[in-house]
Amino acid sequence: VGFDFDMKEVIEGLEESIAGETPSLNETECIQAISIGQEENFQKLSIKNLEEAESFIKETSKKNGILEVEKDKLYYIIETEGTGAAVEAHHSPTIRYTGNFLNGELLGSSEGKDEKISLEETLPGLAKGVVGMKEGEKRTLYIHPDLAYGTSNYCPPNSLLIFNVEVIKSNTASKEVDTTASVEETSLNETMEEVVR
Repeated sequence: VGFDFDMKEVIEGLEESIAGETPSLNETECIQAISIGQEENFQKLSIKNLEEAESFIKETSKKNGILEVEKDKLYYIIETEGTGAAVEAHHSPTIRYTGNFLNGELLGSSEGKDEKISLEETLPGLAKGVVGMKEGEKRTLYIHPDLAYGTSNYCPPNSLLIFNVEVIKSNTASKEVDTTASVEETSLNETMEEVVR
């Protein structure tokens, strides 16, 4: 997380160093000052993002067609009804997805490919939002940061996530051979870690 520099002080520090003068902060103090500044900005961004997330969730929960999974935390809209078998909590469904931040910036995507995920290992909000989906169903999920990455280092702190998900197969057995050879074997969390690095 970045933070604002006082350029005048930076220039003065560089001039002092060039002139051979003793800097007002030694290296350890400088590192501590940078760390404090980063932490302060992280906390400010965390508070701002949480306020935006909660405001968005509150407004979204009032819309027509919105369905609740967990009050004030997880909502969804069915974009296309499914007709196949339904996803259960212990399943490893094959899905296609796109995940975005509230500002529309892309978090990650299966890029139109089928991807098998384990509901026991993925984001809690995504797992809860996929349970009950039928094969062929498409949903838009609105996930509060408490059911996403929270303040972890994967993405900006307290980011609300919006996922567009399509269930291709409700449960893909681990030993099952995929004849289409299009199912990605990476986990969604590994994909997200790569995207936000």
